[in-house]
Amino acid sequence: GLTKSYKKKNSKMGACKPSKYSEHTKKLNRGIASLKKVKAELKGKYDKENKVIDARLEELGLGQKVTKEKGKEVITLNLSPMFDPDIEKEANELSDKRLDLREEYEEDIKEIDKKLEHAERQLERVKAAKKREQSPDTFVLTITDEDLSFDKKKKPIPTTTDDLESFIRVLRHHGASRREMRFLEREKELPRSVNLKNCKFEAKGLEALAEALKINHTITELTIGEGEYDHDGMQKVGEAFRVNTTITSLELFDKGARALQGLGESLKVNQAITKFTLGSVYSENTLVSYQAVKGLTEGLKVNQTITELNIINCWFRETEEEEGTLGVLAEALKVNQSIKKLTLTGSKPECEDMRRVAEAFKVNTSITELDLQGVRNVDAYALAEALKVNQSITNLSLFRGQMGDPEAKMIAEALKVNQTVTKLNFNDNSFGDEGAKALAEVLEVNKTLTTLGVAQNFDMTEEGVKALIQGLKVNRTIEAIQITDFKLSKSFQVSLISEPRIKTDWNIDKVAPYGW
Repeated sequence: GLTKSYKKKNSKMGACKPSKYSEHTKKLNRGIASLKKVKAELKGKYDKENKVIDARLEELGLGQKVTKEKGKEVITLNLSPMFDPDIEKEANELSDKRLDLREEYEEDIKEIDKKLEHAERQLERVKAAKKREQSPDTFVLTITDEDLSFDKKKKPIPTTTDDLESFIRVLRHHGASRREMRFLEREKELPRSVNLKNCKFEAKGLEALAEALKINHTITELTIGEGEYDHDGMQKVGEAFRVNTTITSLELFDKGARALQGLGESLKVNQAITKFTLGSVYSENTLVSYQAVKGLTEGLKVNQTITELNIINCWFRETEEEEGTLGVLAEALKVNQSIKKLTLTGSKPECEDMRRVAEAFKVNTSITELDLQGVRNVDAYALAEALKVNQSITNLSLFRGQMGDPEAKMIAEALKVNQTVTKLNFNDNSFGDEGAKALAEVLEVNKTLTTLGVAQNFDMTEEGVKALIQGLKVNRTIEAIQITDFKLSKSFQVSLISEPRIKTDWNIDKVAPYGW
């Protein structure tokens, strides 16, 4: 666990070295001196131009009387009754010039004074920070590299409630002063990514963590992984995102999903999170309740900043009273116009839920990448009908979708109409030659598809591959079709050499944006 050791001076996490304070103090003092110099130069220039005006008025034999009326200065010329009109005109012009000079001078001085005040206040903060470090009563958390890792980098991470209290002190320190933090960054890199996993936090510790997240402004990525987390405490953490404005990537795995209870309302006002991930690092390990998804849905209906939504390895268990746990998300997809990438990898929804999600793509116009990798119960008919009218999806993954010939034919019919999908990952399904022939017909009419993966469909024989080759003779947009040569004869494999767009190497990433 975290070494709970404290030192009075020279801590590895806390304030900077005194030399850094001195350097920053010198820069501030030079800035203040420069501003004062400019202020003095402006004063000299203003006085000089005023003397020129006074000298000219004396040449004209005139004097001036400055009075105040209703808080404003008024310049009155001492004119004789037999005064020359030309001289009067020049004198009035000189008086107007003096007033303009005064207004310009006061405006410039006001701006300089504002900058001086800001610099002096900043200097006081640096001096105070230096004093805190040198004070014998100041205790700062000290963490060594041998303790715990901080998301692939050697950074501190708590694992128990006691450790969390120490960690929160660090978070609060990183939220104390933005100017101090920018200065401290020169000394060492502050935490940007926090990964809490294998932790056991009680309500009190999680509530304190929520309060720290409200003021912290250095963390941009937060992952709450597997562990034991108090339900009410995690709700407080979710509610903290109403205030937090710096975390852009939020991942909730396993029991970390309990934060959904408070996150839904937060997403209605949060303008920072752009990537949100919900699920499990293990297959079908996270059980997500209806209430949690309902709250997330309401938040996504309003939120316009999340561009990537990932739901991975979730188990949506239904009851007679709570139907359509994942299906309610479809309502958000119909309204939300900010999500560009949607991933439902490895999740296990009900058939009716997937039908509702598929139908949402008839309305949604923002999602360009749709990953249904490993999703069971995909409604191929509903998805195909949606693809016929959808004009935004460009990358589609049906990898390991357990789809046979009937489902492949449905998707193929949709692609004859669809003119936006450019990449289709149909690898590792269950269709054979009939499905391949349907896709070959697509190649003859579709002009947008550039990559197609049909590998690991072990029911496909040479007959299906020949149909695809025949389709390629007409198609000029396809760059690569990936197949598996498992059931192909040696002579047929040799003949494929003359078809460079047919790829038999097992590397899905070459032809599709997804895949394991």
